[in-house]
Amino acid sequence: MAKQEMNAAEAYRAKRKARIAKAAKKNSKKMLSPEAGKTIGRVLSVVLVAALVIGIAWFALDFSGVLQRTLFTAFTMEDGTKVSAAEYNFYYMTTLNNIEQSASYYGLSYDTSKTPDNQDYDGSLGAIEGFPEDKTPTWNDYLSYSAKEAIRTIKGAVSAAAAQNVTLNDEEKAEIETEIASVKTAAENNNHSVNAYLRKVYGKGINEKLYREILEEQHLNTKLSEAKEDEIKATLTDEQVMEKYNEEITTYGAISYRSYEVKPKTELDENETELPATEEAIAAAKANAKALAAVTSEEEFKTKASEIAKETGATDYKTYLTDDSMTLHSDVKGSDLNDTEFKDWAFGKKAKVGKTYSTEGTDSTIVYFLTETVHQPKGDLTYDVRHILISLGGGAEGNENTEVPALNLDNAADVRIITDIDTKELTDKAAYLKAQSILQEYLDGEHTAEAFGELAKKYTEDSNADKGGLYDNVPLGQMVPQFENWCTAKGRTEGDVGIVETSYGYHVMYFVGSKTADWDEAIKEALAHAEVDTYMESLQETEAATIAKESNWVLKSTQKSIMKIVRTNIRNSASTVSY
Repeated sequence: MAKQEMNAAEAYRAKRKARIAKAAKKNSKKMLSPEAGKTIGRVLSVVLVAALVIGIAWFALDFSGVLQRTLFTAFTMEDGTKVSAAEYNFYYMTTLNNIEQSASYYGLSYDTSKTPDNQDYDGSLGAIEGFPEDKTPTWNDYLSYSAKEAIRTIKGAVSAAAAQNVTLNDEEKAEIETEIASVKTAAENNNHSVNAYLRKVYGKGINEKLYREILEEQHLNTKLSEAKEDEIKATLTDEQVMEKYNEEITTYGAISYRSYEVKPKTELDENETELPATEEAIAAAKANAKALAAVTSEEEFKTKASEIAKETGATDYKTYLTDDSMTLHSDVKGSDLNDTEFKDWAFGKKAKVGKTYSTEGTDSTIVYFLTETVHQPKGDLTYDVRHILISLGGGAEGNENTEVPALNLDNAADVRIITDIDTKELTDKAAYLKAQSILQEYLDGEHTAEAFGELAKKYTEDSNADKGGLYDNVPLGQMVPQFENWCTAKGRTEGDVGIVETSYGYHVMYFVGSKTADWDEAIKEALAHAEVDTYMESLQETEAATIAKESNWVLKSTQKSIMKIVRTNIRNSASTVSY
């Protein structure tokens, strides 16, 4: 029995061995030869290398922005125009840069320490049309919407310009080249190539060629808008202008008045720091304001203002009697009045010539004396002036005890020197002496605006040295009173020079000229602007300005790339903060 069982087991093992041998023989037919294996290995190596090369090439194209300019389309307009991811980048980043630079100035809720996608948008710059009401938008949502709207505006205007044969002339093309030149200078100052700098500022895909194309489109948009404005202005009638004037007389009407700000007299401590006004000084100031408000004539107003100025320690108190510009404000439009309380009174029924009105501030009172009731303005005055600023403390040490010499006028017979500074009571004698020496250098040389401008480039401590100290088209109210009063004084003529003292220091002045715009020009511009806005908005309804298709994945990818730039800028900014 045992022998039979052994035989059965051996038979099973024999059969199993035969099956294994048969299977091995069959599989051996499928196996590759050594040569074939080597061939496949080489093929696999080539494929891997090719994949690596393609990956590197893709990275290079993506980093340089070629893909964003050529392959990635953010929007397709109804007329077939394609808007690249790079263009979207430009308009997104342009808005973002503007917001980051002005957020604190305008009190925006934008937090420059966070990325746009990580903070809620409060609607302070307008609503996002079409955004779901049940969701809270982020600043990224606003920036994306703003970029789309800018693109739509530009594309609509470019299409309309082409239809109307509006093109850029040589001067306008030169302006574009000037803008590009400034970018090249900025790139050089930051040790970047132009394209690298543009990528840093406007995101991937922006190079010099595309930047120029975008600038050309923006200039076309501006030219089309200005051409439309001129066209509309030419059709406006006197009746339309007067209707607008009467509707908004508190904006476009003008008044004339005298004013003086009555302040308490203050003292300085041993460090020349102004001390708070005493209760007695505050009470005296209130009494002075009440007395000034009781005057009944212009001469009485000037006299009383001079007395108050003397009492409170003003060194120029005498000029209140001799210089109308110290207290007189002629032809001031309602739109230029910051004191709304006085404005409401002056444009109201109770206002009469010879009446006074007072407004109280925290530590002072402004007293107004009306010299002319509401009327059509005689014109909007603007002036051009060159100046050389010597800041207080900007003079040479050791000049405090030096006598102030008289100017040498041997070569200045053709020059009017208008300076009214008491040299015995100078705030900073060293700074004044430096200013006077510069004025003397001008008087000894050529008496031209260009010659003065060269001195400004050499000496001024103001930020406009590269312009030769020139401020042009300066409207009333922009400069500090002493500066403006000198420029707008009665009889001021081209070529007048002098020295003016302000809180900024001593200004060596050269008067270039002034001009007056017709009073109705502001009304015409307002009427034209309203129609131009309507016209430009209508261009957004054209096929060229209507988005037919947008690529969500391109937009998301682009925004992701932008967030990387913003995070890098935040880290760089944080690393430069000193404590």
